[in-house]
Amino acid sequence: MDVDNQLKLFKPYKDLCVHVATELKACSPRMKSPRSFATTLVDMAHSLEFAMHHLPALTELSGKKDRKQLAAFLIDLADRYLKAK
Repeated sequence: MDVDNQLKLFKPYKDLCVHVATELKACSPRMKSPRSFATTLVDMAHSLEFAMHHLPALTELSGKKDRKQLAAFLIDLADRYLKAK
């Protein structure tokens, strides 16, 4: 893993997380852990997409397998988190 990181194989993933964190911080300047929450959102999007298709018992999103429904779920989660801060 460390060698892969040194080879910059995770750069696109890191760049995406930094971009999301920057947007979160712009929406809520007092947010204490924007990178952690951004990484959580990105990971959750990936994990739920996988579960939606392959492990349907893990998510209510499996019925329609609709990415828009997944996006709406993540947006709602982010909105609630930002309002709580």
